[in-house]
Amino acid sequence: MIYIVGLLSLITFIIFYYSGNSIAKKLDLYDDKKIPVIGGIYLLIGYILNYILNENSLENNLFFIEPLFLLPIFLIALLDDKFDLNPYFRLIIIVIISSVFISSENFYIQTLNFKYFGFFNIPDNKFINILLPIFCILVFINAFNFTDGINGLASLLGLSWFIYLGLKFNFLIESYYIFFIFLLFFLVLNFTNKLYLGDSGNYIISIIIGFLLIVLNKKFVFSLYIEEILLMLLIPGLDLIRLFFIRIKKKRNPLKGDKNHLHHYLVKRVGLVKSLIIYLLLVNIPIYVFLINEDLLIFLLFFSSLTYFFIINKLNRK
Repeated sequence: MIYIVGLLSLITFIIFYYSGNSIAKKLDLYDDKKIPVIGGIYLLIGYILNYILNENSLENNLFFIEPLFLLPIFLIALLDDKFDLNPYFRLIIIVIISSVFISSENFYIQTLNFKYFGFFNIPDNKFINILLPIFCILVFINAFNFTDGINGLASLLGLSWFIYLGLKFNFLIESYYIFFIFLLFFLVLNFTNKLYLGDSGNYIISIIIGFLLIVLNKKFVFSLYIEEILLMLLIPGLDLIRLFFIRIKKKRNPLKGDKNHLHHYLVKRVGLVKSLIIYLLLVNIPIYVFLINEDLLIFLLFFSSLTYFFIINKLNRK
């Protein structure tokens, strides 16, 4: 099986490396620099192959999203790449699709495990049971999408989160190794300016990781803390909240992107490579320290938040 996977991954990589521009031309999917934004198509192929070829037991298959759910969200994101859809329209469509999926698959959040507050049981209410996972998915999508402002950041961040979850839940390495290989190959395509993620690629990565976090919380409630998930999302999440209130204060659309993100400030000051390193260290050092010593969680949350606001304040002054 490993040889088949390797061959399929390599063939797909070669096709997109040499023909990505032709595919993008037919679909008219380019960014402002005329780089194809069809990374989502490439990653979708990788995920579908991962789903079909995975040999895990039925129990482990519970940790996969049905492609039939992923496909319509991917198409909405692809249309957004092409036509720049109204953000509120896009939001409504995602909520509708997510609601159908959550209801049909009983994809509910019933218990929350806090390290410092213990367990909290969610009331058995249909509305709350559907609303909470939708809220979590939307927060994750938007927080992750906010990182896609400089080349390579979103894909590297997604890769680092996959590695973290794989180290914590070892069976995920076997379950998602095909998609992981595709993500590694995508980095080559990304940094050689052959493909960019686009919204479609961002949505695929964020939906998969967001789904995994919710299912892992449901199946391994004793092993995954809510504060731990918060720590993973802290830097992009703080950036999301900060810009949300700034845009509202300035009477602008809070869902419309701009160039005021942390990574944009960093690029202006230190360039692309150093910006990637700094941002990834800000996100990853706390979660990997937590993996070594869980007792440091509250300190890591506080220190990471303080570091974020210190850097933002310093960059704003210059």
